[in-house]
Amino acid sequence: IERLEALVGELLNFASLPQPRLRPGNLGEVLRDTLSLVRRQCHKSGVYLEE
Repeated sequence: IERLEALVGELLNFASLPQPRLRPGNLGEVLRDTLSLVRRQCHKSGVYLEE
């Protein structure tokens, strides 16, 4: 049972997401990158985006 508990603990540690690291950034750049990712799908759905 102890080995199983240790294995489950290791799997949970492996599968857990790392803590996000917050840092200053350029919001305009983030928005432009996001728009470039979704623009084509939006256009196919009849949604047109403007910058």
